[in-house]
Amino acid sequence: MRIRPLNPDYAFTKGVEYVSELVFFYGFLLGAAFWALWKAHLSGLKKSAKADAWAKELEESKRRLDEQEAEAERNRQLRIEHAADMERLQEEYDRLRAIVDKLDAEEEAEMLAERRRRSALSAVGNTPLVPI
Repeated sequence: MRIRPLNPDYAFTKGVEYVSELVFFYGFLLGAAFWALWKAHLSGLKKSAKADAWAKELEESKRRLDEQEAEAERNRQLRIEHAADMERLQEEYDRLRAIVDKLDAEEEAEMLAERRRRSALSAVGNTPLVPI
């Protein structure tokens, strides 16, 4: 096998064309591949940041739920501990309410009797029909 001799200018031109095709073609392919990898990397960072934010929010929600459950349990315990006091207070309230209602009724009856007496006095010219 024999290699034919080439004109140096022609050989240089062919070499430049060959190298420039390799550089541009493979450079474009590598650039496109790196660009796709970079976009995928940025997308992964965004998803990771979102996942971290959701995880923090979930942890905060769990913490608040635990606090609310503890508060509800404290309230249940207090209700159980003070049930007898609450019943006693309710009975006392009912007793006092009955007294107040009775006094209100008596006061209203007295006011009605006074109105009737005044109306009887004014009807006969301030002379009572019955001795007071």
